[in-house]
Amino acid sequence: IVIFVVEVLFLPTITALEVQKKNSRRISVFVDGEYAFSVFDELAHVYHLEIGKDINTVDLKSLTFEDEYKRAFARAVKNLSQSEKSQKQIFDLLVKNGYSQKVISRVISRLTELDYISDERFATEFALKNNSLGVRAIKVKLKQKGIADEIIEEALADKDETSAATELAKKLMQKHASLDELKRKKKISD
Repeated sequence: IVIFVVEVLFLPTITALEVQKKNSRRISVFVDGEYAFSVFDELAHVYHLEIGKDINTVDLKSLTFEDEYKRAFARAVKNLSQSEKSQKQIFDLLVKNGYSQKVISRVISRLTELDYISDERFATEFALKNNSLGVRAIKVKLKQKGIADEIIEEALADKDETSAATELAKKLMQKHASLDELKRKKKISD
């Protein structure tokens, strides 16, 4: 007599898909009646997430990577919408928010490809906006923001320190207008 033991495997199954209340672009995925994870709506469509589908047929590793990439990209774009940033600033932001190195590299590559970030443009605009700073001060600040030396030199090639000093002297004259002339000149020259 031969006895066959049949082992029944219960595969985790998607039991519900719900649009999130706070973010209508995200879908909450429930597996076997319990919340499992959430993804962007377009990823739910691309990966054919549907009620009744066995979860092992979904490439979860690829799905979670794509979702993390989309979240990181959205965070970076939102941050860039507030002001121009260097690549290092975006890198630091994404590291701080816990994104993986692989995702961060892909986001920065895509932002650069789309011309959303450009260290050259950032350095040039920074030098123009900070006209009252001297060349040395601008170099230090740009270096802190992760800008390469050659890009800094290029951005500062046309920087006229005389006009920056004159601009600063005018601001200081207004600031110290209430002082007598000798004290005011001393403050400005210092």
